[in-house]
Amino acid sequence: MIEILKSEIKDAMRSSQSIRLKLLRMVMSEIQKVAISEKRKDITEDDLIKAVTSGISERKNAILKFDKGIADIITKNGSIDKETEDKSNQGIAKINAEIEVYKEFLPLQLTDDEVEVLVDKAIAGTGATLRKEMGRIICRVKTEIQSGAYEMKRLSKMVMSKLN
Repeated sequence: MIEILKSEIKDAMRSSQSIRLKLLRMVMSEIQKVAISEKRKDITEDDLIKAVTSGISERKNAILKFDKGIADIITKNGSIDKETEDKSNQGIAKINAEIEVYKEFLPLQLTDDEVEVLVDKAIAGTGATLRKEMGRIICRVKTEIQSGAYEMKRLSKMVMSKLN
């Protein structure tokens, strides 16, 4: 996947896609930061997945902040002017475009149904029934899911809903 990223950077340079090039370079930079933080010179697929999931999470939080800012303006003023709304929508659209570029480098995402089968299997295998046993279930399911193929927050909610 790292080689694909490098190739995408070259393609973006050749085709003068400045916005895409900037984003791809940002992804590469974040991957290198992960490797450096773990005191390694070489970058790995795990570094790529950590950087990409972190980048997506940061951008989702930015969208939530945009939405909160708009809600605060509406609460304070009773409405929002067209210019502010347009700028907000443009900002959110830009962030969503960034998220789509990041998603290109994630492994194939599992569906909720596929993960639910794994959760049910883990619960049956451990005999867990209580929420305090949730960690054991999640650990078992994580061993069967490729890193980055499913959001851990969603996995936690699913496991919690199945335990008492």
